[in-house]
Amino acid sequence: MKTGNEVVVKEWLLEAEKLIENFRETRRLFLSTRSLGFQGMFKTKRDTEENEDNMASRLQIEMDREKGAGSKRSQNLVDVFRGVSFDDWLQLTMEYSFLLIRRDQHSLADEVLRHMLFSNAYQNQRAQDTLRLALIACAIHARDYKAVVEHGRKIIFTYQFNNEPIRILLAALASGHRQLDAFVASAFQKAMLREVRFSDLASSHPEQIKWNSSKHRFFNSAAIAKSEYDEEGEGEDDTSADPNQMQVDAPSLPKKPNPLLVTMYGQSCTSYQSAICMFHAR
Repeated sequence: MKTGNEVVVKEWLLEAEKLIENFRETRRLFLSTRSLGFQGMFKTKRDTEENEDNMASRLQIEMDREKGAGSKRSQNLVDVFRGVSFDDWLQLTMEYSFLLIRRDQHSLADEVLRHMLFSNAYQNQRAQDTLRLALIACAIHARDYKAVVEHGRKIIFTYQFNNEPIRILLAALASGHRQLDAFVASAFQKAMLREVRFSDLASSHPEQIKWNSSKHRFFNSAAIAKSEYDEEGEGEDDTSADPNQMQVDAPSLPKKPNPLLVTMYGQSCTSYQSAICMFHAR
């Protein structure tokens, strides 16, 4: 296939499509409770004793109780499907999607990769990052810069107070009129403004910042007005947290404001006057 032989590539795509569709149609790989992970194809004795709906409800209650203690239900997890490891399934999916992109089938490639994001086999952060980066690569090839910003925002949100995801997004957008339109979109501006405000709050008033272990993020203990959120970014800065989910072993907070966030937000301002005011305030 890698030699570029068109006949071989078409045959490979056909077989890969069958395998990936088989994976995607397996309901136990796409449970509503994704945090449980994949526990194999066959039901246990306990599953057969009671109704499936009651079992799911009981498992959810147990998970809620265990969140405070930080326990993990990993003893029964399986990392193989049909004799193939999940890492190999992921690699197959990305190669299949990249070949689709080269054949101008962006919508299908995007659909496959987005669907994989919801699989309980790929809920670990490494797999989520890999899929997001693959989606960004496909979006760049298709010149869908709105999708580039969408997935870039997700990565930025995941790695709080880390500049590397911001640099990845800026490199992915590069330059151009269509990239600029996606960069200056109001939803992205609002998301960056929230990050700027929160970074300033963390460096100037760290006593107001608390760690939520279930979301793996810091949040402002003082409730933020709901009106500050745009519809698309709703829920990104969820301040709700159970006291039992707070941990003392939280990451270190930044000691000073982040100039990269300020610069990025200032450059995204469509108004020249707003940008000048932002930089002058710093």
